[in-house]
Amino acid sequence: MIANVNIKGRQTKLLAAIAVLAMVVCALAIAMPASESEAATETKLPSAERGVYTLTESTYGSSAAPIEMTAQKGDISFVLGDGTDDAKASTVYLTFNGTDDGDNLFSTGTLTVDGAITIYISTTGDEGIKTVRALYDMDVTLKNGATVEITSAESIQCQSWWNENSTYGTLILGTKDSTTDVGGHLILNSAGGFSGVKASLYGQSSVEAKNTEVAAMNF
Repeated sequence: MIANVNIKGRQTKLLAAIAVLAMVVCALAIAMPASESEAATETKLPSAERGVYTLTESTYGSSAAPIEMTAQKGDISFVLGDGTDDAKASTVYLTFNGTDDGDNLFSTGTLTVDGAITIYISTTGDEGIKTVRALYDMDVTLKNGATVEITSAESIQCQSWWNENSTYGTLILGTKDSTTDVGGHLILNSAGGFSGVKASLYGQSSVEAKNTEVAAMNF
């Protein structure tokens, strides 16, 4: 009987020690700063204060479940950091579905992406809709490592970036004469290309077209 009691006592002490260890591990996990853990995944973008999306070190949406966007007009910016603890990088997956021919995601203003932000934009349309644009009458600036990739659904036959009235929109990748800005990257992946764009590339900037026709782009 005494031996049995001792064994049970040791088992009880062992279980208690495991429980304490588990509590310590949980406490450390809660206290661990975000920078030391994996980047969080968000299901929606933060509110755009005066058209500015301030991103944390997170992934917004996913390739399988991108964030559904509504049409936005005016000046739009994506930047890193919350003003105190700057984020290192962020990835954003966006999708825009047109319900009428001629619907546009970003239109009539500027799109600026500043920092190590990668934005994937896909455009789709309801049945029979062939004109859905990611950009319309926009000036685009990508700098400090920013990347934007645009993809259109097979049913969409229009150009992804269109500038009206024979005017030229501007595409600025990087910063002229900067020794710190590594530049920006625009990727058109199975997209409708763009028309009427005047491009300036600095640093290590690039424009890449995959299965895409690009027309009327001046450097």
